[in-house]
Amino acid sequence: MKKTITRVNIGCIACAAVLVLLLIAQFVPFWQDGETSASISAYVWFPSDNKAVTTYLQGHLGSDFDVGSMVACPVVLLAGSAISLWMCLFMQSKRITPIITALTGLAGTIGYLATPALQLGSLWGLHLGLCILLLGLAAVTIYWKANTK
Repeated sequence: MKKTITRVNIGCIACAAVLVLLLIAQFVPFWQDGETSASISAYVWFPSDNKAVTTYLQGHLGSDFDVGSMVACPVVLLAGSAISLWMCLFMQSKRITPIITALTGLAGTIGYLATPALQLGSLWGLHLGLCILLLGLAAVTIYWKANTK
């Protein structure tokens, strides 16, 4: 049986490429101030190893800085990206795949826009752009899936 490539397959593969970029972006230096730099994942998982970043963020945000609220977006985005990537690669025929992917993009977009500590990162615009791109690609894939017989 010959398998054909559909628009939905292309949409899922495009989403998977953006998800890979989002996952990689979580591990490259994000906050940079002089000699201080840390990736989002390094700071989220090992904040005690990155006290200089905490000092940097507290210096810019003052009493508004809260580590607990700041780590919510990266944790959700990391988990959502991993799950969505797996679904985009191995579960393309399921209706839920582009929906979960769109929710991941939406969560990232809201998280980056609502978290001042993330907006202090040197690459926050790239991260936000990738989340918006993911949301758009997933929306197109949902549309294609709805209009495929």
